[in-house]
Amino acid sequence: MLDFSLGLRREEIFGLKWQEINFDKCTMTIALASVYVPKNGIVIKDTKTDNSYRTLLLPPDIVAMLQEWRDEVKATAKRRAKRNKVVILDDPVGPDKWIFSQPDGHTVGHPHAFNNFLKRFCADHKLPLISPHSFRHLSGGYLLKSGLDIATISAKLGHSDKSFTMKTYIHELQSISRTTLGLCYAKYFKQLKTRNKKKTGQLRSVLFTYTLFNFVHLKCSRGQLRG
Repeated sequence: MLDFSLGLRREEIFGLKWQEINFDKCTMTIALASVYVPKNGIVIKDTKTDNSYRTLLLPPDIVAMLQEWRDEVKATAKRRAKRNKVVILDDPVGPDKWIFSQPDGHTVGHPHAFNNFLKRFCADHKLPLISPHSFRHLSGGYLLKSGLDIATISAKLGHSDKSFTMKTYIHELQSISRTTLGLCYAKYFKQLKTRNKKKTGQLRSVLFTYTLFNFVHLKCSRGQLRG
């Protein structure tokens, strides 16, 4: 849910600590990244770019989900302590604790655990394999189609700059342009037909423009037309 609803990177999700969540203000600060490096293990580092360090507003559903997860982590810690006959000396959801830790409750969770879960889930339900990054990309696409401007989407996703966001979602932008032009054409056609049925020249001009746009878009999407 964090991947899709907030567009977080996998390493950003596993780099979250409880101190980054402000339940009163309903915000989450992305400050660290957890990355697995072969031969070196899990490495905690700064976010990918300066713009990746950001504070996001959390939807009510995500706040509720995190609260439930916090309660579950506490309950799990109590069961583990009881099973091992030990006393819990520190808060399992203290400010410096990882939100997604390994079974011991202390070590940061392995980033690849997300991929492994998706592989098992897709295999069990006979679904095409999907990666964690796909959810982030879907999040950006939905934000774009909801009408949010590129600058806001770029900041929300933590991209290095707006041009990178434009390049990443160029196909969605083209699709939106086609839809918008189609709606404008339909509206203009209706108004023109209502006002004066004799203005067929203007109507043909609009129709030609719309058809040409679709033709060029199709060729570009297939790589058959280059600038």
